[in-house]
Amino acid sequence: MRRRAQGAALIAAVLVAAVVAAIAVTLTTRDRYAILGVTRLDEQALATALTRELEVQAAAALTQDLENSRHDDDSEAWAQRQYGATRGDFEAQARLRDAQRLFNLNALAFQPPAAADGGAPDDDVPPPVEDPSAGGGGRDDAAARRALSEVTPGSGKAAPGGDATQPAPADGNGANAGSDEVQLSPQQIAIARFTLLLQALELPPELLPAILDWLDADGDTRFPNGAEDEYYTRLEQPYRAANGPFADVSELRLVRGITPEIYAKLAPHVCVLGNSVPLNVNTAPAEVLMSVGPGLDRATADLLVTSRQIQPWSSVGAFLKHPLLVGRPLLAQGLTTRSNWFELRTRIDGDTGALFRRTLIERLAPNRLRIVRRERLYGDG
Repeated sequence: MRRRAQGAALIAAVLVAAVVAAIAVTLTTRDRYAILGVTRLDEQALATALTRELEVQAAAALTQDLENSRHDDDSEAWAQRQYGATRGDFEAQARLRDAQRLFNLNALAFQPPAAADGGAPDDDVPPPVEDPSAGGGGRDDAAARRALSEVTPGSGKAAPGGDATQPAPADGNGANAGSDEVQLSPQQIAIARFTLLLQALELPPELLPAILDWLDADGDTRFPNGAEDEYYTRLEQPYRAANGPFADVSELRLVRGITPEIYAKLAPHVCVLGNSVPLNVNTAPAEVLMSVGPGLDRATADLLVTSRQIQPWSSVGAFLKHPLLVGRPLLAQGLTTRSNWFELRTRIDGDTGALFRRTLIERLAPNRLRIVRRERLYGDG
């Protein structure tokens, strides 16, 4: 009996020791996580402070540029400058890029006339019809609009100012019946240019209808290959269509037909801004320049990029008069050489690794800028 009692006491002592050890480990782990959490909060606060310091530097550079230049290109001081700041063991560096260098997905949304206020007007855009300064003794914008209407899949024959998803009667040349001139809304021009961008990237045009359905305000599927709640709510992980503007390029991953491979090819060439923000031809990459009008192949786009590195275009009129573009069907609408939207990419290096931030800045006027959005990133891509 005595041996049994001793054995039981020993077992009880071992169990008590194990419980005490477990409690000690738990308390130690909790304390470590608490300390780590406080450290992370301190790092995030420091990263925010450094980011805002760089935003001030970027704002000063953009203000000075607006005073000294009437166009924006990648050779200017605001784009070439390396922005930096240091606090303790943390060092931040940032680069400023033109946010209007890419195709704006929200331009594909229907734009009623009263809502076309997403960007400041570009006063260097030449008149839309028969502008003698556009090159070659005058540019036929009716022909350019007709060419774009022929590119637009299923919507290039829409009525003037109407929804591009609703075709109107047309003649055999793609013009509206009874009209000598094709009238295209800003949405229809954006649709045509996005179609050309898909061609440049060798992506299927069937992606467009699903994107249009994602953007429009109703729940009706208008096209084959389109998609609304009826499609998305039947997925294994159901969700609803946005039925509104894109909030971020990553939202494309939710749209029908956008596979990871397609997203990887498309995402570097698109952006998300206000729906009437024009494309800057001085900063657009070759693939995006190919979307400006029909007939711009990769070789021509590459030559245009090389040409602007030597002499950037001071106005849209100067761009349209470039020898490589003479005789090509191009419209000034939706283009610019001066930007109001800029993206600041920041990297903060510290003891525990790198932190990344992205800031979207809108330049409204000299000494008047606003921070539109701040985001944490999980990489520098």
